[in-house]
Amino acid sequence: MQRLRPGLVLGGRYRMVRHVASGGMGQVWEAFDQTLQRQVALKVMHPHTQDELALVERFRDEARFAAQLTHPNTVTIHDFGEHDGLFFLVMEFVDGPTLGAVLAAGPLPVEDARRFLGQLASALAVAHEAGIIHRDIKPTNILVNGDQAQLMDFGIARSIDAESRTLTGNVLGTAHYLSPEQAMGQTVGPPTDVYGLGVLA
Repeated sequence: MQRLRPGLVLGGRYRMVRHVASGGMGQVWEAFDQTLQRQVALKVMHPHTQDELALVERFRDEARFAAQLTHPNTVTIHDFGEHDGLFFLVMEFVDGPTLGAVLAAGPLPVEDARRFLGQLASALAVAHEAGIIHRDIKPTNILVNGDQAQLMDFGIARSIDAESRTLTGNVLGTAHYLSPEQAMGQTVGPPTDVYGLGVLA
């Protein structure tokens, strides 16, 4: 298995440029799509998690769920692949910080907060119409691109009609933003995301 580094080409197509961030399931890199000649973001799953079937399936779910959505306030998914034992997700590259990083410098002006909340509510409405629940609304899952907020990381999202990949007794989500039904291990639905957006507000 190859070590992630600048210049490494995944899938014979995506040349890694620089490391951007790390999360619970993987690393995010800026990359260049040599086929379509465009800048992209690569989310590469941590190698040590690849033997855990449920996590691999969640990573694939993220690609499938997010690829169904077309909205200016969600991060667009372009591709999903595997290279030398590494699973990766190819996304639109958003040149901006997370909302978490923005808020670390202080609260947003009221007008900015109102605009971002409206945009995110619109994105969630489209996701819910497609039968997708995000389940993890929080500042670090939102990118700020100028005057646009873009929702990303559908890593624990699920279809309203699908079986959950959560193991019995486990709760997925971020503690401060968990809805009551998530915390109690009950069935989630659109109100789960509405609750998360309310806590975010």
